[in-house]
Amino acid sequence: MKYFIHSVFSHRWAILFAILTGIIIAFPQFYFRYDHKDIYSGIDLMGTDAEIAYWSRVQEVRDGYFSLGNVYSTEGKNLPYLQPPLSEIIVASLGKSLFLDTKDTILLGKFFFPMLIFLLIYALVYQLTKSKIIGLICSTTVLLSSDFFSLHTIADLFVNHKIKNTFLDYARPIAPQTHLLFFYGFLLLFWLFLEKKQWIYGIMSSVVLGLSFYTYPYTWTFLYTFLGCLIFVLIWQKKWFDIKNIILIGFSSLIIAIPYFLNLLKVFEHPLYSEVSSRFGIIKTHIPQIGVTVAVLLIIFLLFFPRKRNKRYSFCLSLVVTPLVVLNQQVITGRLMQPGHYHWYYFRPLLIIFLIIIIFEYLNQKIKQVSNQKFWYRLIIGLIFTVNLCNGFLIQFNSYNFHKSNFIEKQRYGPILHWLNNNIAEKGEIFTNFEISDLISAYTSLNALHSCFAENYLVSDKYLEEVLFLEYRLDGLDDKQASETFFKDRKKISSYIYGMYYREKFGDYGKIPDRRINHLVNQYNRFLSLSLPYIFTKYQIKYIIWDTAKQPNWKLNRYPFLSEIYQKNGIKIYRVK
Repeated sequence: MKYFIHSVFSHRWAILFAILTGIIIAFPQFYFRYDHKDIYSGIDLMGTDAEIAYWSRVQEVRDGYFSLGNVYSTEGKNLPYLQPPLSEIIVASLGKSLFLDTKDTILLGKFFFPMLIFLLIYALVYQLTKSKIIGLICSTTVLLSSDFFSLHTIADLFVNHKIKNTFLDYARPIAPQTHLLFFYGFLLLFWLFLEKKQWIYGIMSSVVLGLSFYTYPYTWTFLYTFLGCLIFVLIWQKKWFDIKNIILIGFSSLIIAIPYFLNLLKVFEHPLYSEVSSRFGIIKTHIPQIGVTVAVLLIIFLLFFPRKRNKRYSFCLSLVVTPLVVLNQQVITGRLMQPGHYHWYYFRPLLIIFLIIIIFEYLNQKIKQVSNQKFWYRLIIGLIFTVNLCNGFLIQFNSYNFHKSNFIEKQRYGPILHWLNNNIAEKGEIFTNFEISDLISAYTSLNALHSCFAENYLVSDKYLEEVLFLEYRLDGLDDKQASETFFKDRKKISSYIYGMYYREKFGDYGKIPDRRINHLVNQYNRFLSLSLPYIFTKYQIKYIIWDTAKQPNWKLNRYPFLSEIYQKNGIKIYRVK
């Protein structure tokens, strides 16, 4: 107990800054409730990429569907998962253990998980450098100022005078908030094992590595590639004992991952796998890639990283070489994964960490030769902390002001969600627009099949086509207008039906080939020949929600097989008879 208290006191600044970072990241969602308490109806502020999709997955786990086979439909709940569920299970379990609903669970997670990531980065860097200051600078910079290492952000800031209006990356639930706990947790435990030769750390690192299979494919693929690179380095150094231990850790973790591979086998055998894999942006190619961040990281490391500690140098060199391998695995496999996921959560943070280690270990040597050394050293450190904290605050503040009007408007949907939770219990689908569909999936236990993220599950392209066609048909689109409308909406259509495929293949959703749009026009004309009651029965649609302000052309009151059961704030709910 005395050792624990001493450790906490010794690293009190890390704990303090971790808490402060968590507050900065979570504060906008909390403040929105206070700032608009007079109109707040339970719909929280969001603003990170695809954030509501992760809310829906957490809600699905809370509803008892731990496999996450399909979040948006009553069909497919027990299908093999495409995105592993452990992160959502962790978040949902945390909320349930504290008797929190989904929105409060997410709010807690926005404070708690970035704080843990901060402490893990700090602990890793501290163990590598034995410097608390370097650990603190790395942690605050990665979580609050990663955007300074993006050319696009720098251009926006200094040329266009624009501050980022999407919240900090680490404000997004699940990815990266929970995934990165396994990444940095493994690196910390594995380094302690290499350094101290204590098998308790080896066993724990093996467990974390095995569990990482159930979180995020980019995590375990990066970590296993890192182990492979380290083995090659150690072969060069003829350290056979260390190699044996690393292989043992790697194989032990694979035992934990056996259920994951069994699930993966079911996915590969599923008849829809080829369609789904393309929607995830997996492109068939053998062309090598060299990212700018990866090249800069490798050059800086080889030129400037201190080599006096051989074990540390081998460990860090392997981490630096790993991005080159994972970025070019398609040369052998022929399947290119989305490189952006590696860049945002692995390459860029590693660049930041190693750049700071190099600069400050150099400064620690040179500062001794400068008069008033403590003053200048503290000035530099204070300036970095000030910039990081101010940057994090300004991004969150600017993003709050940018998004709040949209979520003020969304409060009109709060009463609907409350009504659905209290009055609809039967199984069956709800059909409505994209916006309400995603809110239903995130805030209720019901299924709304018309989601922007439905393509991320084992459903066919034809399913996605016909669900989208139904929206156009209710909007009054006839066969004569279809071609013009589809070409105008090509980005929306490309994203909804084909996911990331055309963006990854050609660089933009809108570059979907014209022939594909023409094919969809022909399919839509055939769809028009089907009766609406038949379509509703086919897709088990039990209720339709009509936002009369957003979809004025739907005119659901003209269909005799629909009966109105709710109306408030220009929103109507119909039951299919």
